Amino acid sequence: MTNAAKSVETNDQADWAWCAGCYRCFLTDEIKKNEQGVNCCPYDDCKHRVYSINYWTLYRLGRANIPVIPERGKVYGLYDNIESDT
Repeated sequence: MTNAAKSVETNDQADWAWCAGCYRCFLTDEIKKNEQGVNCCPYDDCKHRVYSINYWTLYRLGRANIPVIPERGKVYGLYDNIESDT
């Protein structure tokens, strides 16, 4: 199954990750390795490494109106829909 096909068929939020460098989502099996063998964001225009990648479930914590299953390639900002007690 291709990643494009999987992104349409999957409904498990655990399959998704979010990059703090480019703010986009992707499937976890799309993570690629750079020349040094370090896991990186799969988008060609983003070179952020594994420390910038978070599971989608963690990104959603404390955020209102964020979908359970993200849209691949859509930008979800760092401060989008954060709920506050203040």
